[in-house]
Amino acid sequence: MTAVGSSFGPVGLGLAYSSPTPSFGGWVTLDDGIEVKYRFDCFNISEKAYGVNAVYAFASLGLAGVKVHYIGKADILSKRLAGHEKMDEARRMGATRLLVHIPSPIDPVDYLTAEKRLISRYTPPLNYIHNPLSRLF
Repeated sequence: MTAVGSSFGPVGLGLAYSSPTPSFGGWVTLDDGIEVKYRFDCFNISEKAYGVNAVYAFASLGLAGVKVHYIGKADILSKRLAGHEKMDEARRMGATRLLVHIPSPIDPVDYLTAEKRLISRYTPPLNYIHNPLSRLF
C-alpha cells in the first residue's frame, strides 16, 4: 500500500534533505508487508540528497501509485548516490524520483533491516542480486 503526501520540504528529523529544497517536496509511504510503514521523502532523481543511515529507492510516481525500480541502503547517502551504478538503468525504466527514508532512533526497524524487507516486498527489477525473483516481473 502506498500513500502520497504533500508536506513541502524535508520531514521527520530533517536528516534527509537536498540542496536546495526538494523540487517535488512531498512524501510517500511504503509498507514492508510485515508490520511497518516507512515514510519516504520524494526528490527529483537528479537532485543531490544528503543523509546518513538511509534507505533509498529509484521510483516512478503515477496515478496507480509508486513503481519501485531499485531499493538500496547507504551509510552516507550523498556518497552512495554519486555515480550510482543503477541510476541510468532506473531512468531508462522510467524512474523520475529518488525516495529517501531515514529511520528515527525510535523507529522499530533500522535501515539495514528496512532495506531487506522492502526488497522482499516490492521485488524491484534492478535488485536482482539480492532478490532473484525480481527478474520475473
